[in-house]
Amino acid sequence: MQQTQFDSSNGTWLFYFWFLLCVVLYLFKIPLTVFSDFQNLAVSFQNSSWNWNQVLQIIGSHLVVVFISLLYLGIFLGSGEAILGVIFVYPLSLVERWVWSLALGLIFWGLLAEGLAFTGLLFPFLLQILSVAALLLFLIRDRSGALRRYWPLGKINGLAGSWKIVLGVFVLLTLSNLLAPEMSWDAITYQLVLPRYYFFHHGFYLVLGMVPAHYPSLGGMFFSWGLAWGNDSIARSFCFWAHLATALTLMTLGARMGSERAGWYAAAFYGLFPYLNIYSTRGYVDLFSSFYVVLGLGLLILLVSNSFNEQSDVERKGLFLLAALALGAVWGIKYNAVMYWITALVVLLWKLGKKKEGLFFLTVLFLSPLFFFGPWALKSWECVHNPIYPYLPYWFHSFNWNEFDQRVSTIKFPIEGLKGIVLLPKVLWGIFFERYSGAPNEEVGLALLAFSPLLLIKRSEKIPTSVLGLAVGIPFFFWLVTSHQLRLMIPVIALASLVIGLGFERALRTWHRQAKWIALMPLILAWLAAFYLFQGLLEQPNPFAHFLGLQTRDQFLSQIMRPVGYVDLNRYLNQTLPAKAKVLILGQQNGYYLQRESVFDFDYTHPLLKEWVDQSHSPEELYRWFLKNNFDYLLYNSNAMMGSVVRTEEFGAERYFWTPAQLKNYELFFLKYTQKVPLPVGSGYSLYRIISRGKEFSTFPEFLPGTEKYYLDDMVQLLGYKKVSEIVGRSIPPEIYAKAYNAIAMNYLEFGYPCFQSALADLAKDHPDTSEVLEKGRAGFARNGDEASWMALQADVLLTRGRSRAAVPFLEKAQALSPEKDDVARNLSVAYYNEHHIDQAVREAETAAALVPYSDDYRKLLSQLQSLQLRH
Repeated sequence: MQQTQFDSSNGTWLFYFWFLLCVVLYLFKIPLTVFSDFQNLAVSFQNSSWNWNQVLQIIGSHLVVVFISLLYLGIFLGSGEAILGVIFVYPLSLVERWVWSLALGLIFWGLLAEGLAFTGLLFPFLLQILSVAALLLFLIRDRSGALRRYWPLGKINGLAGSWKIVLGVFVLLTLSNLLAPEMSWDAITYQLVLPRYYFFHHGFYLVLGMVPAHYPSLGGMFFSWGLAWGNDSIARSFCFWAHLATALTLMTLGARMGSERAGWYAAAFYGLFPYLNIYSTRGYVDLFSSFYVVLGLGLLILLVSNSFNEQSDVERKGLFLLAALALGAVWGIKYNAVMYWITALVVLLWKLGKKKEGLFFLTVLFLSPLFFFGPWALKSWECVHNPIYPYLPYWFHSFNWNEFDQRVSTIKFPIEGLKGIVLLPKVLWGIFFERYSGAPNEEVGLALLAFSPLLLIKRSEKIPTSVLGLAVGIPFFFWLVTSHQLRLMIPVIALASLVIGLGFERALRTWHRQAKWIALMPLILAWLAAFYLFQGLLEQPNPFAHFLGLQTRDQFLSQIMRPVGYVDLNRYLNQTLPAKAKVLILGQQNGYYLQRESVFDFDYTHPLLKEWVDQSHSPEELYRWFLKNNFDYLLYNSNAMMGSVVRTEEFGAERYFWTPAQLKNYELFFLKYTQKVPLPVGSGYSLYRIISRGKEFSTFPEFLPGTEKYYLDDMVQLLGYKKVSEIVGRSIPPEIYAKAYNAIAMNYLEFGYPCFQSALADLAKDHPDTSEVLEKGRAGFARNGDEASWMALQADVLLTRGRSRAAVPFLEKAQALSPEKDDVARNLSVAYYNEHHIDQAVREAETAAALVPYSDDYRKLLSQLQSLQLRH
């Protein structure tokens, strides 16, 4: 046997040194904060509530989720097994049959949901009925077989107790994360929310303003079967089954290429990564695409190797068909993962290009994507006349892809092109030793790095090293030049784990004297990965209190969802808004927990509102855009929109660039075609109904949505900062706001609202110049015609001068012109009190408190006036 330098006894000590160095460096870069972790865990339980009814109810709901998830697993396996029996009649191992049954079952049920969506029959109750009917059918046909197919491993021999314990820890941590409500940004902004929106319309439709709405998403149709039961944890469990099946696929490939032990290690190196484990319990379709990539590409690697030459032609064609089917399914799940299909094409042409069976597989390989991608391409063409939207925007000009979209799409991926290749060392360092993408402890596992020297050990000739190198290298190259999303690299991580597993198994054979100590290394890394997973979950914040029933879903979500008040707001809106209401959300990146159809103002897309303003030459035209697209409400959060300005600065692209005419039309639209709706929560939230006001006027929120940058730019300049981001977390004195209002009023002559803001800020001073205050208000009235604000300001001046009786007519007229102005009701209450009209003062104080139900000041005023009323 030929050996490399690492096959000598000295090689073991070099390997030990490398392993130790990697572990030490890893712990240095991402330290284990054991004491603070358990301290934070204890604090989280202190903030929880112990109530037996609550605990039993939450744990009971957990058990229901697990039970339904297991039932769906049985449905997928049963359906897939029946399909597999038709496609491939030759014997497969128990594990191979399990993974292919799951793959084919998911495809069948995903395509069924897709067909229902295309025909307008995507009703949740229909999906529930079909699921229950399939389950009953399998139980009636073969009850014992339905139970047997759940377990793919047969008898597990030789698995040490220490491994069983660490696997048990992973199961508990995984369940804790799975049973918590969804919180991942991508999942709640489009990957899970889109199939749920399809339920509203019982089929596919164009979700305005959401670029990802046009992505092919067969994975979204997988999710729909779980979402039909009203719990996203059921849908997300399908991701975990795909993640588990990927690990089992590596086990089968390792057994084919090396030995059963090599397969076990490959599965462990892949399955126990904290990064991948966290994703496996989130609502990301990437786990599905990775599963099918590893299935198809892994089987292809086997088919082009010498080890499969003994198979019959019919059997090889059946295996080719399965591999092509898996790789084709990727086109229907996430087509920016089709680089793996391209990899398969390169491998096939290189190894079988001139052989007769190569032509067969090429044909199948090209037909499979047409089957899966065709319906989605048709959907995208119907919506935006681009089958691969948003790609190749300049080839398809019949949809709105502007310069902003192009610029942000480039900025969003900072390591594209040659720059990505040049920065390869930095990228690799970041993958292993940084918290990739900013999320806590989502680092790739240490095993790939610690065991990388084992690649130098000579392995079996069953599988050509060059083929595995291509399978890993080509997708990695595409990733470097196209995108920095690590999720797209999950199949590469899986195949690299397979290579490392084969090398590790070979090391145990080569260094047999050291095998006992070498075998401890994966166990050490497994425990380290378990603690990193635990530490990462603690920083999300941790789901353990909810898992044990000590926190409700709302209590858990309140800790993590931003802006503050998100949960309370959505609970209120779900109870009060009409069932068919459609909401445009500004300043909040998702409406997932709002049980109404909505469109969110994505930071990295051109705002839908701005797009409508661009196409409108009058406030009436803008109003007609809202009516045309059936939007009933506009939900705005000023705090989050201010934060959006900071993020926009990082993008280097302005999202709300208003021309003078656009700003004027937009302000007038807000005055004449919106009506503020009282909300019981504060935190910067404002809800507006879209409605023609006639002779009335709306009242503005803290800032006119989309103009926040004007204010922040002036505040930053007044405070002497260089960047908008420097203002984050700092206290801004009231005089800075006043100066910013005045500066905007002077610099943007088409904009009336800042004139009133500046006037009111001047009026709040100790010795205001009321004539100057009135002059600013008069300028605002001349610009936007807001008679209600002008009447209210004149009344404020009169109240400041102590002339309550004279102020009352102005306030009454202002209230008639804008009944939702809470400050008018409050001031009218004060004016009535000053004129000794207690009953009228109480009535207006009640109005003010109803308009702003979260205001302690208004409730206090009402309580004081009611006490006076009782004494009189």
